[in-house]
Amino acid sequence: MVELQRRFPAKPQRISEIRRFVSDGCRKVWHESFDDSAISQLELAVSEATSNIILHGLDEPSNATIQLDLRVDSDQASVALLYPGREFRPHTVPPPDFTGHAESGYGLYLMQQSVDEVDFSRDDTGLCTIRLTKNRRREHRSIP
Repeated sequence: MVELQRRFPAKPQRISEIRRFVSDGCRKVWHESFDDSAISQLELAVSEATSNIILHGLDEPSNATIQLDLRVDSDQASVALLYPGREFRPHTVPPPDFTGHAESGYGLYLMQQSVDEVDFSRDDTGLCTIRLTKNRRREHRSIP
């Protein structure tokens, strides 16, 4: 099992570094080629969550940080993104517009499609958390 924690400045240019941190952490436990897809899907969800935090969720965007807690074991990876900000209520987000007219509004949908669980919470101190959980799907080979 791997448990890692790191703080990142809440800046769009740091998203690639955040993705790399998650990918590197997952690869310390998940080594098989079939894990590549799961790791890529988790990276996508983390990118979308981080973008939404930066664009919509921060109380004080100028000097905010995002704490990333990563936990990876042989069965799943869990990423918690913690930040001081506004409560997010996913039920208030309209469904994505797939007619080709919208340039944004796909983040929550992409997160939900990429990982197995997406949870949002906010504690009494104003600390918000987005938790993304990806289950590892092992390759099953049939025995002849």
